[in-house]
Amino acid sequence: MAFYHATPAANLSAILAEGLEPRIGARSRMIGEEEPAIYLFDALPLLEDAIGGWLGDAYEEAGIPEVALLEITLSPELEARLMQDGFSHSCPVPIPATAIRHLRSEPIES
Repeated sequence: MAFYHATPAANLSAILAEGLEPRIGARSRMIGEEEPAIYLFDALPLLEDAIGGWLGDAYEEAGIPEVALLEITLSPELEARLMQDGFSHSCPVPIPATAIRHLRSEPIES
């Protein structure tokens, strides 16, 4: 099963080379999250809806001009580590670069 993730486009080259690391980012700190994680959406339309709404607003407020949309294909072992959170999942362990594909980048519009 494929999962989907958005990140500032400025992070893309490092992610494609090194993969994704669980972190507590600025937005996660604001809402009180305590465990580092990578957040993944179940379907591309869900991610696109988030970018058109709350997630895009958060990127815009942070001054991020462009976002990269990623498709993540996990091994069964990594997929078993995911924690369900409504229509999304959190991954508490690193995701290797080999599991990540850049779908496209798009501007964050105000």
